[in-house]
Amino acid sequence: PWLVDHRLRQVAAVFAALLIAAGVVRLAQLVGTQEWRVARPLLWRRLAIAGVLVAGFFAEGSAVSIYKRLMHAIGRDDLGQDPALANNVGRVKRTAEIDGAIGEWAAAHDLDEILVALKAADVPHGKIYTAADIVADPHYLARDMIRQMTLPDGTPLKLPGIVPKLSATPGEMDWIGPALGEHTDEVLGGIGYSGEDIARLRAAGAI
Repeated sequence: PWLVDHRLRQVAAVFAALLIAAGVVRLAQLVGTQEWRVARPLLWRRLAIAGVLVAGFFAEGSAVSIYKRLMHAIGRDDLGQDPALANNVGRVKRTAEIDGAIGEWAAAHDLDEILVALKAADVPHGKIYTAADIVADPHYLARDMIRQMTLPDGTPLKLPGIVPKLSATPGEMDWIGPALGEHTDEVLGGIGYSGEDIARLRAAGAI
């Protein structure tokens, strides 16, 4: 937290992540599935498919030791200790091979087992949340970041809260927006369309 204009502001990367995932959270509720995961993996796809994101290894420095610890955790010290894979260039050239080894290991374990193994190996990682995980996360709930709202037709819908929260003006959600097309007649009428014009557009399926 820090002070801005004499008001305490609390922001965290996890709140920004929630806003990015907001569309998934809304759609998952409306279509009746909560198993969509929020991720955009570019590399190490096999662990992403299993529901885990691991810190990237295609960087120098500490990433080398992370890579070796991961290979040890999955029982592939042959890859972890291979001199040709000791740097970024070598690993990039053999991405498919490394990804395949991770995939074989991940396929033989469930998500909880994978998380335990990566933690024990001190490999930076995180579970990829499903929509259900997001709306049940205790940190989000404690910070009032998941708000229970109701659509005009009475359908309950959980929506992201307000980011950032200011101590003097935390904000409140009083309205979740209009129904689809609720103001169409008003807007078109305001720019000169008559009632008959609007009716013709609606009959033609244009609005």
